Amino acid sequence: MADLSGQQLDWIGRGSSHGNVDPKAGTPERPRTRGECVDAPRPCPWVGCRYHLALEVSSTGALRLAFPRLEPWELAETCSLDIADRGPLSLEQIGSHLGVSREGARRTERRAMRILRVRRGRLR
Repeated sequence: MADLSGQQLDWIGRGSSHGNVDPKAGTPERPRTRGECVDAPRPCPWVGCRYHLALEVSSTGALRLAFPRLEPWELAETCSLDIADRGPLSLEQIGSHLGVSREGARRTERRAMRILRVRRGRLR
């Protein structure tokens, strides 16, 4: 697991210190809905958002950098909701966004579908 640098922790704690946050002005309010963030500047400074692609959270709650060799503002895409808004993607495209192979994306898709089927069964 990669250690988080001070600058990365700054992104997590209060939004980006890179560009659009003025430390003298304080921290801007974090968007609460998709409508509030859809037209916001990119890369997204809210690394703590559950839809941000810079961090992964394990089932135990541990944080891991999804792309340890890149800073959050260096990612080509930072928001999974932006990607989803564009419509269906191939397994290769999904894998490149997640930092895994096509096969890794396929396994993740199968696991997610299995979880959804179980949850759907519980609702009936």
